[in-house]
Amino acid sequence: MKSIFFCIGYIIASTVCAFSQLPKTDILITNVILSAGKMTITKPASICGKSSYNDEPVFSPDGKSILYISHSDSLGHTEIYKYSTKTKTSAMFTSSADVKHTPAIMPDGKNVSFLAAEPPAHQRLWKMPLAGGAPELIFKDKDSIGNYCWMSSDSIALQVLKTPTSLQAVSISTGAAKMIAQNVSSCIKRMPSQLPIPGKWENCWIFIERTKDNKRTMESFVYGKKSKLVVMEVCPECSMLEGSENFCMAKAGIFSASGSKVYLFDSESQTNWTEVADLSKYGIKNIKSITFSPDEKKLLIVNTK
Repeated sequence: MKSIFFCIGYIIASTVCAFSQLPKTDILITNVILSAGKMTITKPASICGKSSYNDEPVFSPDGKSILYISHSDSLGHTEIYKYSTKTKTSAMFTSSADVKHTPAIMPDGKNVSFLAAEPPAHQRLWKMPLAGGAPELIFKDKDSIGNYCWMSSDSIALQVLKTPTSLQAVSISTGAAKMIAQNVSSCIKRMPSQLPIPGKWENCWIFIERTKDNKRTMESFVYGKKSKLVVMEVCPECSMLEGSENFCMAKAGIFSASGSKVYLFDSESQTNWTEVADLSKYGIKNIKSITFSPDEKKLLIVNTK
């Protein structure tokens, strides 16, 4: 399977207290070359400029800026920051009394969506212009959202943090929801529409489902022109790397990381992960997630210190 996937986020607690207990993490950027199943990188550099909790980076469509969340010392919780790849500086993008996380570029390319943990127990989806402006609530009646992935300008896949955790396809205009799967992890990836897909499907998404024996398998769902929804296994024997539930994609395939190493899923055998890079020589020992730039020439690495 070949494509660029957008990695957007993970399950995160909905209270400010939970954020304050998260470990120190750093976001590093590096040049990357993918060729013949190999990954070559230059020495990574931090984009954060401070030692704190930093996570969930995402590139803008033109690759000129990066949105990420970071703990704000002045506000006492996480906010969204915007990093310029040209000036190599960061500035706070959001600022309010609510915890922010899981930023994503919306399908129009002009707005940013994000989740806000609002007291006493709300976790809802908001948006604001990428150029800056006032935030606006997207759903008034959709709560307990752990993660999400845009499907179109009027449809979105929501991970709902209720028992059991579910993945739902929801219409923005009507609020109507279709169940995709239950007992799902937070990482949801979208296959771009320009990728040739057999049949008449418009797009395809990958997610992780936890089985009763705690196996984490990669599943996919496709969304047809008449909102027809079909769920299928990526492969019956596939399982995520031990200790990881984050993955991303480039044209070379599905990538994930564990410890200091980056792995590529073997799409031929569909049973193994192959090591393509070891970043331990750069002091990177606990990779939480990786994210490619739109042109796949840069790589963002979230490393737990």
